[in-house]
Amino acid sequence: MAFTRRSTIHRSTVRAILTVTTTLILQPLILSQLRAEPVQKDTTDGLDYAVDRLAFEVTKSLAERPAVVIWLFDESGSVSLRRQKIIMKLEQLWPAIKRPHPLYSAIVGFGENIHFLTPQPVEHFQSLKQAAGQLKQDESGVESVFGAAIASLKRWKSFPDHDTRIDVSIVIVTDEVGDGQGRLEDAITTCRDHGIRVFCLGNAAPFGRSKGRSLYVYPDAFEVFIPVDQGPEVAIPETLRLPIWPPADPDPLKQVSSGFGPWALSRLCNATGGQFFIVEDTGTPSFPRAAMTDYSPDYAPLAEQKKTLEDSRLRRAIAECAFRVGQQLKSTPRFTFRADSAPTARAELQRAQKHAAVLSFLTTSTVDALKACVEERGSIKSKRLQAAFDVAYGRALIQTARAAELIYVLAKRKLEPTEFSNERSNTWNLVADPTSKPLRQQSDLVSQAAVYLQRVTAQHPNTPFAYVAKQELDRGTGWKWIESHRDYKDPPGKAIKPVFIYETDPQTGKRRIIGKL
Repeated sequence: MAFTRRSTIHRSTVRAILTVTTTLILQPLILSQLRAEPVQKDTTDGLDYAVDRLAFEVTKSLAERPAVVIWLFDESGSVSLRRQKIIMKLEQLWPAIKRPHPLYSAIVGFGENIHFLTPQPVEHFQSLKQAAGQLKQDESGVESVFGAAIASLKRWKSFPDHDTRIDVSIVIVTDEVGDGQGRLEDAITTCRDHGIRVFCLGNAAPFGRSKGRSLYVYPDAFEVFIPVDQGPEVAIPETLRLPIWPPADPDPLKQVSSGFGPWALSRLCNATGGQFFIVEDTGTPSFPRAAMTDYSPDYAPLAEQKKTLEDSRLRRAIAECAFRVGQQLKSTPRFTFRADSAPTARAELQRAQKHAAVLSFLTTSTVDALKACVEERGSIKSKRLQAAFDVAYGRALIQTARAAELIYVLAKRKLEPTEFSNERSNTWNLVADPTSKPLRQQSDLVSQAAVYLQRVTAQHPNTPFAYVAKQELDRGTGWKWIESHRDYKDPPGKAIKPVFIYETDPQTGKRRIIGKL
């Protein structure tokens, strides 16, 4: 019994010490961190920084008036881990947020449908946590983020009714750009009319592409990357969707980070005085935030951006070329050719020639369109537009030369078949040869391309534009053949139906089989 009493006293003493320590030391420390703006990471914002910054913004608002924070949670399975981490982070920060005025919170889940999990904004964290626990997992693949934002505003823009001074903020948690982008301007107008800021904790958009990838966590904790709509980072295309072929990286899902969030969500945040926080960037490589400061996309309304195309032949040419390449280039040439028989090899090479001809037409027409804008390039002040034009023109030039050399080596191999050096080989593989000199007919194109691509790497370092330019320069234009062996499994041939010979019995009129061919 004596031991139990000493143990009880000991636990009480420890509990008291911890309470005093938390009250006198830890809470003021956290408060000081909330009052001082959090330190931003060099590349992506990160989840901790984003939530800390939100707490900092809320603390500033509470010094003057009550506040409501409306959390819009994407209910996709790929965001489940992010939702959990945010609630855990909020639980750590909640006790340290000073409240001279009331702080209310609401939780809305969105997917194919919109779920208001707090009928009214709540003031206590446990009520908020309990509501977050009711978030469902939506498997529809639909993310009605803009519809959820508008619905939440209509529902709570005047909460509470007796206090019109309340500060309302919306925080969107998602890993995609979301559906319903046609309602973007309506959402911006509604937010501006009521002085509501929008923040987003999302993913970086892939550079010049709409499809990215996100980590999906299954209920059994199995993790896999899935393709999702995460971009692009601009409203009007400005990069050519030409692959670096053949691919230098074996990862088919590899994507280059744009350094910015998807355009629609970023515009919503930018236009309402909020901020888009990049809490995850699956692009490789990603780029230092300081280097990307001068390359921010245009967040003016899409209608205004379309008007600027009428005034700039260069901008219009880039957009038209980017759109045409994206629409017409459905596949790239093949680089593996089955050659276990001469007819098979010829057929494979002929198909590749057709693909190469389509690619050659697209790159050549792009060169012609952009060449007419070279003089205007000298008057462009925007660093992003400078880099976009130089990369587009340089890539079109070098890929035109590369396609011409591809057509040449395919035709030569078709007309002059080469025997394998290894008797087991049955496949020809066409691979890049960066060390080979370009064909004499293509040398001028390659030299021109180098001028533009090298200017990008020199004047726009540590940007996705420079990364793509260097990849093209390193790739070169040459090709070489390598033989290999593959096990081919031919599909089973169609079963040949036998032809039966019948005989008719003159008495009964019935037929019977007497043979088959």
